[in-house]
Amino acid sequence: MKTILVGLFLGLTSLMNAQSFTSLVDEVALNEVVISPYKNIEYYNVVYEPNAPSSAKMLESEVGKYDIRNATVYSEDHDSYEVLFTCEYGNILAKFNDDGELLNSKEEFKGILLPQSVIETLRITYPDWRLNSTEYWVKYNLDKDVIRMYEVQLTKGNKKMNLKIDCKGVILNPKNG
Repeated sequence: MKTILVGLFLGLTSLMNAQSFTSLVDEVALNEVVISPYKNIEYYNVVYEPNAPSSAKMLESEVGKYDIRNATVYSEDHDSYEVLFTCEYGNILAKFNDDGELLNSKEEFKGILLPQSVIETLRITYPDWRLNSTEYWVKYNLDKDVIRMYEVQLTKGNKKMNLKIDCKGVILNPKNG
């Protein structure tokens, strides 16, 4: 008898109609999205660092998409152009040739959050020191290796220490604290 009741219950519940999902959802109008291709994809692929500060990644993306040939100052009479890209925490000074190719850039970002690898290195190596200031630097030159580093200033009482650290957390100029 239990088997018949369970079967009857399951049979009847499978025949019921589910609520219509479309009646619960309002229509949403989406804004048009413009996708800009990377004009300087070589630059972007080389400088991109997943653990870099978000402001650096955002500005590097803008530099990667920038085409000097579409700028109002562009003229075939000039051999090169320097363009300064800025945001709240830093800037990128980029140099382009007359073909629009990115030749080099210097990036500087101050007051940024450090990646976990750098924080762990500082915490373990200098446990009694406090973080005073942070900077992130990137130097790019076409056909050369990219240089990336963090510069931090630590304090302990009246003492100050400046360190250079790579993106993996390796201290490039170790000091004895």
